[in-house]
Amino acid sequence: TINFDQYLTGTNLGTTTLATLTAVQNGNNVDMTFTNTGIAGGSATFDTALQLAYNGSTAGISLVQTAGVAVSSFALGGGIGTFNPWDLVINWATSNAQNGANRLNVGEFSSFTLVGASLANLFVNSGSTPFAMIHVQGLTGGGSTKYGGSVPPAPVPLPAAGILLLAAMGGLGIASRRRKAA
Repeated sequence: TINFDQYLTGTNLGTTTLATLTAVQNGNNVDMTFTNTGIAGGSATFDTALQLAYNGSTAGISLVQTAGVAVSSFALGGGIGTFNPWDLVINWATSNAQNGANRLNVGEFSSFTLVGASLANLFVNSGSTPFAMIHVQGLTGGGSTKYGGSVPPAPVPLPAAGILLLAAMGGLGIASRRRKAA
C-alpha cells in the first residue's frame, strides 16, 4: 500500500493523505486499486493523474480497467510535473461534463490491472525523484497540487509482539513473587 502524503509542488495542503494505492502481483500482472481519500483540498477535489516509476522494460505493458471510475488514458512514458519523464502514466477525466461524474472524486476508487508488469519493478525511485506521484485538481480556491507516495511503516510482526508481551508478563510475575516473599 502506498499513501500519497508527501507534498511536492503546487498548493501545499500540509501533511495529509490525499490518496492510497494498493498493488498485488497476480501472475504476470499487477492488480491495483487507487482511491481518492483526501478532502484536505476541499470536497470537490479530483485526481487527474497517477504517474509511476518502473525499473524495467515497459514494452508490452498494458492496462485493463476492472472496476470503479474508468481510466481515461494510459501511456508508457511522459506525464506532467517537475519529475519527468514517468514510466507509466494513468489519467482520469478532468471534464466538467455531467457535473464531473466521470472524474475520480473524493471517496471514489479505480481498479485496474497492469498486464505484463512486475511489482518488483514498481515503486523504485532514484535519488530525489519520487517513485509515484498524483496530480490533484479542484482545490477550494482554485489551483492544483502534486503529492508523492510513501510506503507506510511495516507493522510489528505478531510473533515478535507476542514474545515481547510474554517477556513483559513474565517480568511482572517475577517482580510480584519477590514482593510477596519480602
